[in-house]
Amino acid sequence: MYATNGTAQSSADLTMLAAIANGQLEDAADIVQYREFYDGDQGTLVTDRLATFLSVETGQKFATNFCQIIVDSLAERLEVTGFSTGDDDTDAVLWNWWQRARMDAKQRLTHTYAGRDGYSYIVTDWNNDE
Repeated sequence: MYATNGTAQSSADLTMLAAIANGQLEDAADIVQYREFYDGDQGTLVTDRLATFLSVETGQKFATNFCQIIVDSLAERLEVTGFSTGDDDTDAVLWNWWQRARMDAKQRLTHTYAGRDGYSYIVTDWNNDE
């Protein structure tokens, strides 16, 4: 539990917070690697066997970037086409908001990022006046 000023109250709380922070650091390191692979930066050197097969020098970087093709192929097939809440009026309002916010374009990036990073987010806001 936490005191009203937001500080941990016990060593158990500090241990839990440290574990959460460490988990987030590990996730961040994984995402950096996923993004590097997606960009084709896999840092793989040509092995002696592969160099002989390809008739090239060893010690050169070699990578065929299939990651980007796979992620992009998946992302381009994902598309929100409507909402189904059980109430047609609510569905229409949600679809109107979706279109006004140009989410058709934003969803493509979000789907790509989710495939590349393992997850992705869209942060929304509410305007009481509108």
